[in-house]
Amino acid sequence: MTLADYIRALIFELGASDPAGFIRLQEVVGARAARIELDEEQVVAVFAQGGLQLEPAVSFTVEGSGGTDSATVLDLLDGNVEVSTAILDGSLRLTGDCDDIGRICLAIEILLSASARSPELQRLADQFRSSHRSARRAREGVAWYPFAPSASEVGLLQRLDLSPDS
Repeated sequence: MTLADYIRALIFELGASDPAGFIRLQEVVGARAARIELDEEQVVAVFAQGGLQLEPAVSFTVEGSGGTDSATVLDLLDGNVEVSTAILDGSLRLTGDCDDIGRICLAIEILLSASARSPELQRLADQFRSSHRSARRAREGVAWYPFAPSASEVGLLQRLDLSPDS
């Protein structure tokens, strides 16, 4: 299944199993175009003319973009990582202005939330899992800080007995 096929099926099943979630997703993303990258594939997705349009991502103007790999998608589907952690550890890359990035995050959360409740979306997730088994990786802990803390911050955390090393 190509990335475009997977996205098409995901949006179709969201509409069939969670119409309110589908409407909310459309309201969140509006008519904005977003580049979606997974492994070596990329497409541009936009809700236009009453439906989802998926176009090749060649020289297309977008409002935001998101990229990741299959292992991160598996971790998100299985609840092994939160969206915010995937962003902080660099396994989910988002670009755009603050509003566009917020909308991308909300769209991901809508899809993950609906996936937990919909048998058809769970079946689609199982298909993704089975076709990407080799992508699994062991996570090496949680990225709790996006950059190295200063010596004074480390000292303060140690004094308060809040340091992960204490």
